[in-house]
Amino acid sequence: MAEYDVLIVGAGILGLSTAYYIKNTNPELNVLIVDKLGAAGQGSTAKSAAAFRCFFYSRTNFDLADSSAEFYKHVQNDLGIDLKLRWAGYLWLFDEDGYRKILPVLKDLASKGFQYVEYDESELAKKLEMRTNFAEDEEAQLMGLGNSENGRKNPV
Repeated sequence: MAEYDVLIVGAGILGLSTAYYIKNTNPELNVLIVDKLGAAGQGSTAKSAAAFRCFFYSRTNFDLADSSAEFYKHVQNDLGIDLKLRWAGYLWLFDEDGYRKILPVLKDLASKGFQYVEYDESELAKKLEMRTNFAEDEEAQLMGLGNSENGRKNPV
């Protein structure tokens, strides 16, 4: 029966990059990656529509996601393996209430070194060439969408 030093559950973006870092730091360790699906990247990673983010309030989740993004940058930029990744950042849109709720979290993350760019309503409308006011939009009202008052983009 085979023995392993490390068991990683999940063969998505986080599990695979975790395995890489463990093996890179301790090449002598036997690492086993298991996943409930038939191949790597078919769970949450596949459902993400190929987008990933490093915006998490939990320090653990932030560190895991950030180190995963750095791993894939390394694979593509330093090792020269074309993963077809395009580093675009992640845009969050907030209505007035959402912005009020998220502001303390953003300030706390900024104090920990998390960087983001803030856009007001008029900048969003201009940059994205879109409406930000949905007060008269029946479909937006049915979906419960508020006006986009503010936006945050975290650069990668």
